[in-house]
Amino acid sequence: MNERSFIMLLKSIELNNFGIYNGSNQYSFDTDYQNNIVLIAGKNGSGKTTLLSAIKIALYGPLYLGYQSYNETYYQYILGKLNSFALYQQQTDFFIKLTFRHFENGEENEYFVQRSWAIQDKAAKETVVVYKNNALLKQDEVHSFFSRITTELPPSLFDFFFFDGEIINQLFNFRKANESLLNFFDVLFNVDLFQKLRTDLKKYVKQ
Repeated sequence: MNERSFIMLLKSIELNNFGIYNGSNQYSFDTDYQNNIVLIAGKNGSGKTTLLSAIKIALYGPLYLGYQSYNETYYQYILGKLNSFALYQQQTDFFIKLTFRHFENGEENEYFVQRSWAIQDKAAKETVVVYKNNALLKQDEVHSFFSRITTELPPSLFDFFFFDGEIINQLFNFRKANESLLNFFDVLFNVDLFQKLRTDLKKYVKQ
């Protein structure tokens, strides 16, 4: 039996000087468990893809790019995503705030995640805070929180629930669809554990 039973309902997101979003930009998602589909419409270049990327970065951090920990490549990527106009004006408020409801262990909890960045010597340094039901989580609790998120909703599954309509045509490309669906079922039924184990063993042998 598959143990994944992750239920997440987004409540709101705020992007401040991230991507094309200059200044504070707040969006509310009024959904419930019966009506839980959100459609975001806008012209090309209006920031739809950036919005989805921001949600994913807020939840996964470096894992968004496939890295298990912070590194220079991740920070360079983030630096490239910060609003250029705000950087030119030497502003200091760069962050993503994400609020969502999570149904776990028979009860509903509300989480607030904020990733903010400070610019030091032309490099971005990240700070992460997480609140659960308005209570600030300690560092070890934050680590456990993101580990649980990654386990219950891996990035590969995220893309099946939060996707960009502009690239949905890939689902109709047989070769790409076949590969995507295979990866989806591998993760969904925990078959990917064998692939992860193989990768970890290779790293161990090299060390």
